[in-house]
Amino acid sequence: SALVTLADGTTARLSATLIRPIGSRMQLQLTGSTGFANYRLNDLQDGKTLFGRVRVERALSETTGVAVTLSAFRNGARDPAYATREWRTGLLVWRDLGRTTLTVEGELGRLRSDARLALFPEKRSDRYSRLSFGATFRRLAFGGFAPVTRITFERNRSSVEFYDLRRTRTEFGVVRAF
Repeated sequence: SALVTLADGTTARLSATLIRPIGSRMQLQLTGSTGFANYRLNDLQDGKTLFGRVRVERALSETTGVAVTLSAFRNGARDPAYATREWRTGLLVWRDLGRTTLTVEGELGRLRSDARLALFPEKRSDRYSRLSFGATFRRLAFGGFAPVTRITFERNRSSVEFYDLRRTRTEFGVVRAF
């Protein structure tokens, strides 16, 4: 269970994840959540949320693996123009080179609203894509944590102009080294 306060409201969410091995080289991860969003500035955006994700990860060798993800999200807002349905699917490939893990991840998705916003001629319809390259440097681990860096390219093509975007993001951080 989690309670998150946003700049323009509050979201309460309850989530659960189940991870199960499938043989010695594969695992299945199931995640589900339900919640409620309360926006202070626009009550028409208030509503229930539902999320589900299935992820299957498989080690191809001792140093290489893949993961496939499929997720769905429902945002049920009070006003149908803010209510959306979304799905995404992704593929992650990782490879250990010595004490460095390299990752490449891609994701595609679609989002559709239940109705159109009054200011726009058609309902919101998005096509999302993301490509990410990352590296974890376990050789530089300190106190059980290793530096990680990632560059991500995102594109969201939307029928509603202010959701249409292109973004490049770089990330630097630390992760638990194992």
